[in-house]
Amino acid sequence: MTLSLLSLSQNEHEIYKRTQYRLNSDASTKDDWQDDKLVLDNYKAIHGEYLKVFHEADDESTKLEAMKRLIYLNWESIVEPDWLTGVDDLDEAAIFESYSILNDYMTQGKFDAEFTWMLSHYAVWDYAILQFVEGKLFELTQFVKTIDISKKKFPQELPAGTFENRGQMGIYWELMIKTEE
Repeated sequence: MTLSLLSLSQNEHEIYKRTQYRLNSDASTKDDWQDDKLVLDNYKAIHGEYLKVFHEADDESTKLEAMKRLIYLNWESIVEPDWLTGVDDLDEAAIFESYSILNDYMTQGKFDAEFTWMLSHYAVWDYAILQFVEGKLFELTQFVKTIDISKKKFPQELPAGTFENRGQMGIYWELMIKTEE
């Protein structure tokens, strides 16, 4: 059984709460934890589940959302320490598979504006992507190598609720956009 995007998001929020609690007991309280909601207890499993969602989804919007979360987790696992995010030890085969699908999406033009600016932001940390794709996935390699890192990569304002129930990707982007205001 594949979990839904909403279930995965809720699971990510529970892991995030626990991670933040360990960092600073004032950030959250143990009473806020909902142990019964934690279906998957590590990001390797969550990452794999997003890949399953992608492959099993019938509609393109679900596939695209699963891809956004996969690529975000790929990036975050490299650029942020696991003690800060809880994201650790992702399966390298799943990382490469998600980048391979992303490369195909680039070739076919299956992007939306949101995914474009997200990817542009992630590509600033070129090493996080190139170590998996350089010499293997041409479109994605070219995209990463030609990013102008001097330009702002994301909008300053988005409609309310844009990043609700979107896992750690949603938490990250809400914080990034708020700090730019």
